[in-house]
Amino acid sequence: MKKILKFIMAVLPIIISVIALIISYLSYYTSKQSFEYGISKDMIIHTPAIKEKIDSLELSFNLNNDNSELQGICITLPNSIQEKPIFVNTKPINLSKHYLEQLAKNYLYEFVEAKDSVVIVGTFAIPIIIDYSAIAYGFPQTLRENRLLVFNLHFCDNILDLSFSNTYLISRCGYPLKNHTFYTGVFSSPLEEKIKKQDQIDIQELLKGQLDEITHNFKQK
Repeated sequence: MKKILKFIMAVLPIIISVIALIISYLSYYTSKQSFEYGISKDMIIHTPAIKEKIDSLELSFNLNNDNSELQGICITLPNSIQEKPIFVNTKPINLSKHYLEQLAKNYLYEFVEAKDSVVIVGTFAIPIIIDYSAIAYGFPQTLRENRLLVFNLHFCDNILDLSFSNTYLISRCGYPLKNHTFYTGVFSSPLEEKIKKQDQIDIQELLKGQLDEITHNFKQK
């Protein structure tokens, strides 16, 4: 028994030291990764922005800087509008206005009850996140903006006449959308995977809050 006790007392400090070393390494690694993602976020904010062009059929996207070239976009909508993101990576980069108008109509018919003998003339908007890849000053970049898809509408006796108007920039965003602390280890999922998953949650929370406010104000008309 004494021999066992002596062995335990001799080995215990070594075990404690190893555990402390592992914890210190994981803490350093987590801080280092968080710092690197923070730098990336700051860099994203000061890059070329989206420029739009609208004709009778399509909404086209480009960048507002001659030294930059847009490569592709991914549009994330609130889940109540559409769960799957819209990817466009063919040039020219454009979207059908009719498709966007149909998304807005489907939402309004489902979530907004028309009032008898009440005519609504005005605008409605859908908040979106646009992630876009670009070559900026010769370097590849992944950029992000929070925008509104704005529609002109005439709503009367449950008959909706709606047309796409323009997009409106709310703010430019970084990646990830919010700053979180993640702990990584040998048996945990990769940091990039955790960040991507949490980022999607944060995006949907942001878009849901914006859409709920827009819908509430629309219902008050």
